[in-house]
Amino acid sequence: MAAKGTGTHGLITLHGSSALQYWAFARRSRESREQLLGTAKSRWADTKLALESASAKPPTRLHDAPPECTAPLHVMITDKHARTKSASVVTHLRTAALPPSSLVRIGPGYAAASPELAFTQVAKHLSLVQLVMLGFELCGTYASFSQEEASYRAIPLTNVARLSGFIEKSGNFQGKQAARRAMRHVIDGSASPRETQLAMMLALPYRLGGYGFPNPKLNYAVRPPKHLGTRRRYVLDLYWPELKLDVEYDSDSFHAHEEKMLLDGRRRAALEAMGITSVNVTSGQVRNSGAFNELAKQLAVLANHRLRYKDPDFTKAHLRLRDDLKT
Repeated sequence: MAAKGTGTHGLITLHGSSALQYWAFARRSRESREQLLGTAKSRWADTKLALESASAKPPTRLHDAPPECTAPLHVMITDKHARTKSASVVTHLRTAALPPSSLVRIGPGYAAASPELAFTQVAKHLSLVQLVMLGFELCGTYASFSQEEASYRAIPLTNVARLSGFIEKSGNFQGKQAARRAMRHVIDGSASPRETQLAMMLALPYRLGGYGFPNPKLNYAVRPPKHLGTRRRYVLDLYWPELKLDVEYDSDSFHAHEEKMLLDGRRRAALEAMGITSVNVTSGQVRNSGAFNELAKQLAVLANHRLRYKDPDFTKAHLRLRDDLKT
C-alpha cells in the first residue's frame, strides 16, 4: 500500500544492480537500519500498483539520484517509449505482473526493487558461484562494498525461505534456473565475506569446487549448562549440530593477544564439556589451497565425511571457485 498522502505514480524505480547498491549502503548506518526494520511497511502488496509506480520517466542525469548509486543508474520502466541507454541511465522494461511486495518506497521520488526482486533481475548476469555469494550476503548480516570493504552487524535483507519463495512466484524470467540452483546452496546468517567463502568452499558440491560437506548452521547459538558457570551462550561460526562440530574463522589468530587467547581457551573448554569439537581456521588456511585441502581432510575425519572427489577435475573446479570467491 502507498504511504498516506503519497501517490504511487511518478516514482523512479531502481532496478537490479542499482537496487542492490542502494540496499548495501542502506544497511550501513544506525538510522538506515532503523528504516530497514520498517521496510515491510513500505512495500506494495498490490502488484498492479507496484507496476504503475514504475511508470515515471527515468532521470537524464544523476544529480537527484540516491547518493548510494553510481553511474549508470539502472531503472525499471513499464512504457517502452521511455527506454533510454546512456552513460548515466539504463532502463529495463517490465510489463509482466510482479509478485506481491516486489517494490519498496525508499524516499521522495524513488522506489527500489526489493532485495528478492533485485536478486532475480541480476541472476542472468552472474555466474552460479557469484549468485550464491549474493544470496549469502542478502541473507546474512554484512554488506560488501568492494573486495576490501564491508559493513558488519547489518540487518538481514531477506532469508532463504523468503527468497526461494519469491523466485517460485516470479513466473518465467531469464536466469530463473540459475537462481533456483543457487538457492540450493545459500545459507542464512553469514556474518562476513570470509565466513561465506569458508562455508561455500566446504559445502558446495565437488563439481563447483567445494568439498561436499553438509550445509552447516551459521552463527548458531548454543547455551552451556548452568553448572559450567560460564556465559549464557556462545555463537558458533559454522556448526553442524548433528555432528557437534564447530569451525571458527579466526582472522587475527597470528596476532592473538594474551587476553583473547585466555577467552578462547575458556570457550574451548566450555564447548568440550558440552561434547562439541571446535576447530579454528586461520585466514592463511583459507587463502592457501594446499593448507585448505589439509583442513578439509581433518574436518572430514571429525565429521565422518568421506571425501570422494577425483583429480584433476576437482582441483581445477576448486581453483575456479577460489577465483570467483577472490580468496
